[in-house]
Amino acid sequence: MMGARRQARRTHQSAFTLLEVILAIAILAISLGYIGTVVTSAFELSAETSDSLEARIVAQTIIDQMKCGSMDIVDAGPMPMSQGEALSAWSVQIIVEPTSVSELLQVRVLVARTESTDDRPACELVRWFQDPEYAEQMAAMAASVEAAAASTTGTTSDFSSDTSSGSF
Repeated sequence: MMGARRQARRTHQSAFTLLEVILAIAILAISLGYIGTVVTSAFELSAETSDSLEARIVAQTIIDQMKCGSMDIVDAGPMPMSQGEALSAWSVQIIVEPTSVSELLQVRVLVARTESTDDRPACELVRWFQDPEYAEQMAAMAASVEAAAASTTGTTSDFSSDTSSGSF
């Protein structure tokens, strides 16, 4: 009788019930499903962030080209970028608008994927530039002031040379 009790206890303690196994598998499946969803959304967010960063780099490159004078500050696009200009297929649009300050222009650079069906750009960068026409007017005015100063200085130097030579 004592041996039968030991044997009954041993079998009862060393095994899982079918219900416990099914419950453990269900919990594992639900957990893996949530982990899969998190990983998928992390990959999508990573790709979006990468695209956004590349679009911003393309837009900043266009702005830098305008700053250094290698690109005119005019409306353009949408125009596709070549593979040498960007890593992916991007389309760029430049919108130049006057501002409330007459000497400034607002330049908006819109960058979007060429194959995208979304109307919203991946990046919109806005900068303000001095109006090139205003800059030309100021340069012409400065040149005329300089020319007037040079002609005035030339007559003054003639007069000062006369007085310094003592032939007055």
